[in-house]
Amino acid sequence: MHEIVLANAALALLEKLLPIIAERVKSGQVTPSQQTDLRKRYTALRAAGDAAFTGPEWEVEARSPA
Repeated sequence: MHEIVLANAALALLEKLLPIIAERVKSGQVTPSQQTDLRKRYTALRAAGDAAFTGPEWEVEARSPA
């Protein structure tokens, strides 16, 4: 289960970084190329996550308690 802990830590880090990155984009500290690269990676990761988290095993609310 270390992978779950690490994935949650990575998401928590992103939650903290995204507002900082947004401010730096607004102030011009992030180049258009950096913005494009980050957006492409985000879009690809989101698509991979959406694909990975499909199926009945991820429908936790629908399960009855064991």
